[in-house]
Amino acid sequence: MAVKSCMGYAQTLETYLDPYRRKSTNDLVVLGSNTDKAEQPPAIPQLRRSSSGSIKASEAHLLVYAEKNSTTLTRFRKLLKGLVDAGLTVEIRSEIHELEADAQESTLNASAICVLWSPYFIVSYKEHLLKIAEKAAAQEIRLLNDVRCLIELADRRWALRMLSEHGIPTPKYAECAFEVQSPTRVEEYDDHVIVNGQQKIDKPFLEKP
Repeated sequence: MAVKSCMGYAQTLETYLDPYRRKSTNDLVVLGSNTDKAEQPPAIPQLRRSSSGSIKASEAHLLVYAEKNSTTLTRFRKLLKGLVDAGLTVEIRSEIHELEADAQESTLNASAICVLWSPYFIVSYKEHLLKIAEKAAAQEIRLLNDVRCLIELADRRWALRMLSEHGIPTPKYAECAFEVQSPTRVEEYDDHVIVNGQQKIDKPFLEKP
């Protein structure tokens, strides 16, 4: 199951995330960031490794799936250039027809695969990306991240719960649902709101779907 897989992934990153653990400042409703300077974390452990052993740089072929012109891809390009300079072949695929073709291929020509799609824009592509990830795992191609985790992260409620369960601080937040049989009751005042008569959220705050 995706949730079980993601929990395992989170446990694998315990050491990596430890330097970033802080007491929550409770200053935002949904999403926030801590600007405190953290110690340099240790390298992320290898999550998956093929049985074929190491690969020479000149023989390595990295497939990167990412949204065209996305901020994530822009930030990643410096690293990709370094890989190319080291002799690796790097292909970036962003178009839906490219994903469809790879999802239908019986064999993927790659040493490693990295998916940089934002969790919030992955929905239209998730079927193809899941098939690609399954093929890669079957061929013992290195998977540098978990597509199922990216899909789960699109649900902010799930993501915030997972962060809390693993001791990672989160901003103060309230879950609201309106298109359900028993909608959330929100009382609004000049400087705060009260959710379901119990939880107080000070203004200003962020609203995230």
